[in-house]
Amino acid sequence: MVGWLPAAIDDSEAARTAAEHGIDSSPLSALRVDRALPGGLVLGVTAAGERAIRLAVRRLGQELRRLARRNPAASGATSRA
Repeated sequence: MVGWLPAAIDDSEAARTAAEHGIDSSPLSALRVDRALPGGLVLGVTAAGERAIRLAVRRLGQELRRLARRNPAASGATSRA
C-alpha cells in the first residue's frame, strides 16, 4: 500500500517518524524513478492483522499531522492502494 503525502512533508522524514513509532515503511522517493511523483510511504500490511493495521495507521496519522503542523503549507495525508 502507498500512503501519499502532501508536498510539504518530506517522505524520508515521515519514514523516520514512522520508524520511531514502530511502523515499518519505505520512503517512495527512495524507490521511484519518476521524480515528478509526490512523496509517499510504502507500507507493507500483508503480515499484520486488521487490528494491528488500524492501530498503526491511526498512530501514523497522528504523527504525520504533527509533521504537517510544523509546516503550515502541509495538508492532510491521503492513502491510495
